Amino acid sequence: MKILKIQNLQFKTNNNVSLQEKYPQYQSNKISALQTDSFQKTTPEINFTGKNTVLKLGQHLLTTSSKVKTKKEFRELARNRVIHCFYCQKPVFSPEFVDSLNARGVFDGTIENFVKELAPYKSYLKPTSYDIFKYLEDTSKLAPQTHLAEALQILNEKALQELTKKQLPIFKQIETEFHELPDGVREKVMKVLKIHKNRLKRIPQHEEFSAKDFSYKIKKSSETVANSIHRESLSNYAEIMLATTQTKYTNFYDNNILSKTFQHNENFDYSMPVNIKSIQLYIVEQIKKIGTKLDRNDILISCKMTEDMLMGKTVQLKFSNKAFSHDIEKVLNGYKNSKIKKKIFKAISKLPTSSSNINSFIAKHEYSSSATIGYELLKPSITTIEHLEPESTHGPYVNRLGNYAHACGPCNHGRANSNMAKYLEGFPKTSPQVYFNDMIGIVNDGFISLEDLLQLKTSIYRQSGRQMNASGISTKVLEENFPVEKAQENFDHFIELANEDLISSRDIFWLQQELRKRCGIAVKLDNLSALFY
Repeated sequence: MKILKIQNLQFKTNNNVSLQEKYPQYQSNKISALQTDSFQKTTPEINFTGKNTVLKLGQHLLTTSSKVKTKKEFRELARNRVIHCFYCQKPVFSPEFVDSLNARGVFDGTIENFVKELAPYKSYLKPTSYDIFKYLEDTSKLAPQTHLAEALQILNEKALQELTKKQLPIFKQIETEFHELPDGVREKVMKVLKIHKNRLKRIPQHEEFSAKDFSYKIKKSSETVANSIHRESLSNYAEIMLATTQTKYTNFYDNNILSKTFQHNENFDYSMPVNIKSIQLYIVEQIKKIGTKLDRNDILISCKMTEDMLMGKTVQLKFSNKAFSHDIEKVLNGYKNSKIKKKIFKAISKLPTSSSNINSFIAKHEYSSSATIGYELLKPSITTIEHLEPESTHGPYVNRLGNYAHACGPCNHGRANSNMAKYLEGFPKTSPQVYFNDMIGIVNDGFISLEDLLQLKTSIYRQSGRQMNASGISTKVLEENFPVEKAQENFDHFIELANEDLISSRDIFWLQQELRKRCGIAVKLDNLSALFY
């Protein structure tokens, strides 16, 4: 898939110095056109063997004598070993690994160092992130001391042009779907369409200030702030901005949240008239100060836009698929014709997103910091906990370790509460078994119990109808779980789990055969009452 061509690139730094002047080795005409390369498996091999094996999880060490018990410990297993997404089969990052990169300044540093740190993990990246990483690899050879934000800024203008070319025809299709709406509803959605079309075309206009949108942007920006004090301050100010539109008090000092904010601030002039706008402008000013200290252009631009909106000036907001879809949904909230609504949102879903289109990603991060860009590149590959039986069922198995699986965010959110068997049809047939093999390896290394693994096997079958092959379980694991002197007693425990429908009775028969064949241990099934499946 050809993404876009970049020729004769010129980028000015903050000092108005071009990259060619700042880095003599940089040759803009040598940057090749961005192409999608075929994925190569470069997953690092990490082996955990031996009696003294330890796995660092968060703030403590997990040894083979203290197996994974919590959801957090389970998720962090991806930190020090390769685990594949249950659905798409791509390796996943642990959240802690990504946070550690940010804390060490890898995202804020030079692209030379960024590329060096991430090179072993190329196979983890989703297609759009992978395309951008390949571009960064090329650029790092020509201008190694540039930063992520600078490198993407080079592509921004061309990316915007290419993105707009793709968006406008889809907008025409969306507008066509609006014609089926009744007159009153159509007029409202056309007004929304015009606002967002102007954003897409980068036409300045008067925009209504949204405390919710501003708070969301500041909170998102704060996620990649390494300094915990500044991060917490930004998050608090974002919450207070929301409170300014929710308070029912005429005297803002009576509001508990606001009074806590201003009572310790000696710079606040308590004699000035207080209203919503003055409080909001004050909050924006405090956020600007933090943004200036952090040298965060994204925060400063959000503040400038907000000030202009509050003062009634025209602004040029960036187009956002999410905001557009939300505003249309809001207008159509009371409209009953589900068929027409479905057609409208199907058309909206065709708009390119930052996760599926390289130009959209570049345009979205026009003002983003390097820390934000680095985090967003890796975010789609961060592991989440997939509940094989969805949480919404509130079933008895939902919050057991045997019902958890590692899945990347896009795959997990894509399934939501839908039927797993049907959802799996869109992925490689081998994916569940590849994932299950990862878990077998973890059991063999002593970090997950055999009991939890067999419950996982049952959960997968119960939700997808697919039987997992458990032959990779080591003889050592069987011997440890069923020592000769306690073999029948321990086996009866597994039988009881089968009777409770936590483990398939099929696996009880399998265990019995494996113990006889591999360990020379004979156990009885006298207490088994569960149905065979």
